[in-house]
Amino acid sequence: MKNLFFLTAIFLLCSFVGFSQTENFICGTPEDSNNDPQWVYSGSTDPAALENFDPIVFNIYYWGINHDDGTSGNKLTESDVLRDVANLNKRYNPFKIFFKYRGYDYINSSRFYTVYLPYDPNDVGNDSSYTQLIDWAKSNNYQYYDYNSINIYVPYTTEGFAGVSGG
Repeated sequence: MKNLFFLTAIFLLCSFVGFSQTENFICGTPEDSNNDPQWVYSGSTDPAALENFDPIVFNIYYWGINHDDGTSGNKLTESDVLRDVANLNKRYNPFKIFFKYRGYDYINSSRFYTVYLPYDPNDVGNDSSYTQLIDWAKSNNYQYYDYNSINIYVPYTTEGFAGVSGG
């Protein structure tokens, strides 16, 4: 009887694991079927090959998204941002890619406290998608968009994005 119980438990576990891999999730990054133009990317990580390229610097600006009243379950702090920039530089500096911290600020908008997929800008079903957040940030006289930087928006959580951490 004991063996039958274990055999049944193993069978159920295996069937749950196999079934869990069959759901069709949408990726937060749209597929691009266009091939990269020739010679745009070397694809190399060989330091000798990379010596031929000039260093490049990207400015980055962070936007923490809170509720309308400024509260958040996990408020973005300057130490969070500086740690992130340090990690980016640690990983990319060997390839002569540098990230320059330009600052951080908050957007108090309960609408975008949680950001949803779809990524499709033509979707009108959800008024707090990632694309709508970017359009909204730019439409407010660029108050929430640093034109000279890569803008990183940090909502409290996301829904529908595969591989994106919430909170």
